[in-house]
Amino acid sequence: MPRPLAAAVRNDFHQMEKVAAIQEASGIIKVKASGSKPEIKETSRIYYTEPQFFDIIKVNWLDGEPHQALSAPNTVVLSRKLADKYFGQWKNAVGKSINFDNKTDFKVTGVIEDFPDNSSFPVGVVVSYLTYKDESLTSWESVSSSSECYVLLKKV
Repeated sequence: MPRPLAAAVRNDFHQMEKVAAIQEASGIIKVKASGSKPEIKETSRIYYTEPQFFDIIKVNWLDGEPHQALSAPNTVVLSRKLADKYFGQWKNAVGKSINFDNKTDFKVTGVIEDFPDNSSFPVGVVVSYLTYKDESLTSWESVSSSSECYVLLKKV
């Protein structure tokens, strides 16, 4: 989809109840060593998305507030599996940080239940869309299979 589509749909089509842009990327996730747990450094897919995504795609929240978790830049929501892997137990994750590409630290603000293994959308690392910076965000010529837009229609 063209990257400006979500903003245009939100602005111009009032029959939409919720609209959420999502942008897939990949890079190196690094989690500092703590206690007996060694440092973790791995290549991972991440998804930048807006908080409204969790109103459209229903997930079970284990920790954090769905409408607040991604409302600020440099915040991240982890799947239970990754929170366990990075911090020993998912209950220890909120308030901790992970690093992306040796550039940006993301503060963990929520943990969600894992998506099913047969899901075509296996999110594990979900970052606030406010963090995503790209010059092409306003270019209608910038079309990418990594960019998606989800909508929830209003009930009539």
